[in-house]
Amino acid sequence: MATKNRFTGRIAIVFLLAFLFLLPGRESVHAADGWMQEKKPYQYTDATEYLAGQENYFTIGGTNYDEGYVFYLWNGAGTSQVLYNLKGEYSNFSFKVGHIDNETMYTAKLKIYLDGELTDTVDLSPSDIAKQVSVNVDKVKNLKIKMETDEPLNHYDIYYGVYNGVFTKNGTVSDQIPASNMVGSKEPYQVSGEKTKVIYAKDKQSILMGGDTFTDCLQMYLWNPAGNSQFYFNFGGEYKSMTFLFGHIDNTRRAGAALDITLDGELKQTVAVQADDLPTPVTVPLENVHQMVLSLTCDAPLNTYDIFYGIGAIQLKSMGYVKGISLNTNHVTLTAANPSVRLSASVLPNDAVNQNYSWSSSNESVATVDQAGVVRAVSKGTATITAKTEEGGYTADCLITVDLPDKQAPPTPPGNQGQNQNTDGSSAASSSFTTRSQASKSYGSTTDTREKPIERHRLSRSILPAGSPLML
Repeated sequence: MATKNRFTGRIAIVFLLAFLFLLPGRESVHAADGWMQEKKPYQYTDATEYLAGQENYFTIGGTNYDEGYVFYLWNGAGTSQVLYNLKGEYSNFSFKVGHIDNETMYTAKLKIYLDGELTDTVDLSPSDIAKQVSVNVDKVKNLKIKMETDEPLNHYDIYYGVYNGVFTKNGTVSDQIPASNMVGSKEPYQVSGEKTKVIYAKDKQSILMGGDTFTDCLQMYLWNPAGNSQFYFNFGGEYKSMTFLFGHIDNTRRAGAALDITLDGELKQTVAVQADDLPTPVTVPLENVHQMVLSLTCDAPLNTYDIFYGIGAIQLKSMGYVKGISLNTNHVTLTAANPSVRLSASVLPNDAVNQNYSWSSSNESVATVDQAGVVRAVSKGTATITAKTEEGGYTADCLITVDLPDKQAPPTPPGNQGQNQNTDGSSAASSSFTTRSQASKSYGSTTDTREKPIERHRLSRSILPAGSPLML
């Protein structure tokens, strides 16, 4: 009976495995090759992303694919597209495109834009199963792939998918986006507008523009034509220039916008961008400028509002004057185990022309400092180490606490061994005897007056003159 049960159990397992294997789609999912991990779009508009391992797939020609993206059009005014930020690092992008099985059988066009210019149009047909497309993207930064159709309006709900992509690198390594130095240097003194705000790294906040992450930056927002989104700066005539990147915030409503730059009450620049553009570099001369106002404007129709734009990688360059100095720490404790430390100082702003400064100690009997900023403990106590700029005399302090053990008494000099020390520190020879009169002891209330034998002691020569008889 036990053998029969084991046999029946094995048959059940075989049928279960066969059932799972024959489930729709299970037998034909195309193995992911990771091409979407190499480089994927930073923004999708009416297009769906598929990434390996997420158990979703689309079907073209009876084969299921779990990596790629699917374009979709549902009306004549719609837009179905993806945007790539290639950073000029690739030479070629090849992929396959085909009609999604069991969807409406209508034609479409795939348009390829390189850095904003239409360079190729691929005709798509429902009979396409694996149309191969190859795009020369050498040195290209902005790649846009957009699906359109000439079908009548009532023929919409059109799906085509992109799969089996291959990116080829050209060996170029793009420059790193500089970190903003605005926070802690010169932040806006006034912010106007809903959802218009400073994005702080300390708050673990960031925005995405062109697929890149920005923090310590500015977020701007408009929700209707009458709204405003503004930042006010007071530079006090102390800065030479400001550079930054201005662009559309990823995965928000697409609409073009402009940034108005007003210096001391006069409009000086207007930077117009489109939502499909990568962030645009902007330079603002600030020499002798006191106030700057940045304003977001938009001419889009009313129903396209809820528009987000960002200003990132903000680099302020000063006139080069020294404005202060800072230290890497303001308190250090030195011990016997760690008797020294090196302090570092930074002249502010970091682009000040004169970067010279000097070090000093308020109490060199406790701690000393050299001109390399190395502090060394001398004795127990506290001292203040000061860094002072050559230009302007700005200072920054660090409190040094020295925690060393108290100094030990010096060892007894050779030749004085065997001598006792009096309470005043002078030497005294041992000269105590036990005499008869000192031999009595008290035991409770009874005194023992019995004679005790005199204890013998070896006397040093400093007690008895040479040749003196020793009486026992």
